[in-house]
Amino acid sequence: MSWTLQRPLAGQQTAPSRLWVAKLYYLVFFTAIGAIAPFFNVYLGTQGLSGTEIGLIGSLPPIMALLANPFWGAVADRWQIHQQVLALCTLGAGVISFAFLWTTGFWPILILVVVMVFFRAPAPALVDSAVMDIVGRTGASYGRQRLFGSIGFVMASYGLGQILSTRDLDAIFWIHGLLLAIGCTFLALLLPVERIAQRTNLITGLKLMRKQAGYTSFLAMNVLMGAGAAGFISFIGLRILALGGTEAQVGLAYAL
Repeated sequence: MSWTLQRPLAGQQTAPSRLWVAKLYYLVFFTAIGAIAPFFNVYLGTQGLSGTEIGLIGSLPPIMALLANPFWGAVADRWQIHQQVLALCTLGAGVISFAFLWTTGFWPILILVVVMVFFRAPAPALVDSAVMDIVGRTGASYGRQRLFGSIGFVMASYGLGQILSTRDLDAIFWIHGLLLAIGCTFLALLLPVERIAQRTNLITGLKLMRKQAGYTSFLAMNVLMGAGAAGFISFIGLRILALGGTEAQVGLAYAL
């Protein structure tokens, strides 16, 4: 994977004119995440999985991200196909999401989660890379683009919580799958991505980053934050239901 100064693809519209694509992508992608994240472990509980099994499944996405992000990033950089890789990742994750509708049992579900996350995990990083390059050259605000992702997540988690019941959670897979497979895949092909003029080796890049002041402590902080949040995120929905709460309250908790 590499990072460097880039030039626009020939024939593309100017980057500022396509920042609306980035806004829409964030909105659609995080709406899809907001549709499934608050209720997925609740769904696993309805499938009869134990707390240990749910915790194990919940531990897999960060591990898969460590493998998937460098892999897909390297593929995109090597052949200069960032838009196509992003589209493939969201299409693959969306299609796999539908398979949960007909899958039962711990091991089949675990395998589906691994494959789905392998495709889905690189999407935010690929989009962020393109958007950060655009805002860096145009002076636009990254926060204004990313805000649409937060709006989508809140709307989906809170809105679905109002209409879902534990007797029928299939809707989370339909919404997640359709938004990724259709919405994000289409928008990925419109996102302004630039060609790399000069490659930087991944190992070389990591060595350069390590020399930056505070980089090691920044990584340690992220590891500790992720470890602390994992248990809460994995079981807060189940805990709310165990205390007599409703799906609406689960969605509200995630929205907040």
